[in-house]
Amino acid sequence: MRKLLLFSLTVVIGYTAYAQVGINTTRPDATLHVDGNLIITDTGGTTLEGESIEATRIVGIDDDGNIVEITTDENLYLENNVLKLVERKKEIGDIPTLLAPVVNNISLIIFPGGSNGGKSIIRVRNLFGDSQITGIDVLLMGGPAAADGTTVWLYPVDGDLTLKSNSILSLPFNRILSENDVVIERYKMVQLLYDGSLQRWVIMSSGN
Repeated sequence: MRKLLLFSLTVVIGYTAYAQVGINTTRPDATLHVDGNLIITDTGGTTLEGESIEATRIVGIDDDGNIVEITTDENLYLENNVLKLVERKKEIGDIPTLLAPVVNNISLIIFPGGSNGGKSIIRVRNLFGDSQITGIDVLLMGGPAAADGTTVWLYPVDGDLTLKSNSILSLPFNRILSENDVVIERYKMVQLLYDGSLQRWVIMSSGN
């Protein structure tokens, strides 16, 4: 009798552990299968016992009605039951102080592994105050094809910055393409994009 009782308990426990529950259906296809509408009532963020509830995962519903977990990237996160977008700070880099009023083929050191790699704003300092840049080096970035799509902000802090248009003082693929020279006042910024097909830097936006 004792052995029979133990066997019966094993069967009941095993059945309970692997049972599927159907609501409004006699043939459940999942651990919990609801055939009908699902209504969720706002409890004010607390359980019936008054304990706070904080969401740690996001779920959605597929075309078959299955509830599935949604994976988000590092730009989204949950905080106090609110889905938020990460506000990223722009990183500022520095280059060595320029020792001449006119600089050709300047390296911003923004290539992978460089001291400014991954930084979106580069401070421009000049011993003479104002600066003129005739071209920005892309060879250390791997050449025009590798530099294609690169964007960077230039931020002059010692004086005004002039970007010379298609200056022959720099290598052709390092030059800046613009109808005219672009002057950026001190403490303002200009954003550049490298176009690999044109093999030139182009002006995206200017703070002036």
